[in-house]
Amino acid sequence: MSIYIGETFTIRSSYTTDAGVPVNPTLPVNISVYLPPNQTITVTDVAMTLETPGEFIYDYTATVTGTHWYKITTADNTITQGSFYVAEDFTITDLSQVPGEYQQLVDRLRDFLDDTVEQNDLEGIEESTDGELYQAIRDTFEEVNTGFEPVDIVYNEISEVPWPVLKIGAVIQVLLSKGIGSARNTLTYNDAGGITIKDKDKFGRYTVWFNTLIADFRRKAQALKRAKNINGGYGGVDSEYVDNWW
Repeated sequence: MSIYIGETFTIRSSYTTDAGVPVNPTLPVNISVYLPPNQTITVTDVAMTLETPGEFIYDYTATVTGTHWYKITTADNTITQGSFYVAEDFTITDLSQVPGEYQQLVDRLRDFLDDTVEQNDLEGIEESTDGELYQAIRDTFEEVNTGFEPVDIVYNEISEVPWPVLKIGAVIQVLLSKGIGSARNTLTYNDAGGITIKDKDKFGRYTVWFNTLIADFRRKAQALKRAKNINGGYGGVDSEYVDNWW
């Protein structure tokens, strides 16, 4: 599961008999939470609260991004383990503002899209704002983490995802957004001379490119996650598959 930094959520542990009847284990029931790979402990052997018979809970407030592992241990050494992912909340309410550390990525994406006033001859404006491009990059980052197996192998920072993957994914996000707006607002009509005009019909020209980009992004993102998983499994030992994610 995934939560945002600063949020509080409840970790639960249930105990039953072989017949499925709730039962309390030998107390106390303690929980520890730590962050790999350095096994930094954020919670150490804290007693969980009995909510209902056989059901113990602990409210955890996330203060650090990344994958967290937890271990729940009863007094008779029954162990339950699990993990969750804490993500940075990238939501911005003012679309004219982009966090400073991401402005370079936004500028790089705009250059790739050729989305400048000088290049947009017909409209004479930037088609996408900096905020919209930033959100496209953010959405791509979250898609890489949650949309491709294994979902428990995640990147903690946008900067950890290679630019070729971020770029293609962000372009797809932009095309989706602009395509939805174009489809909603396109109006087809004929002028007095019999010429057919499709006002705001931009997305149709991008359809072939869109399908190609999706296939390219899915291939690269899946290979990237697979390589990260292999790298973790090898424990830092080189593998012929690790670097060849592209």
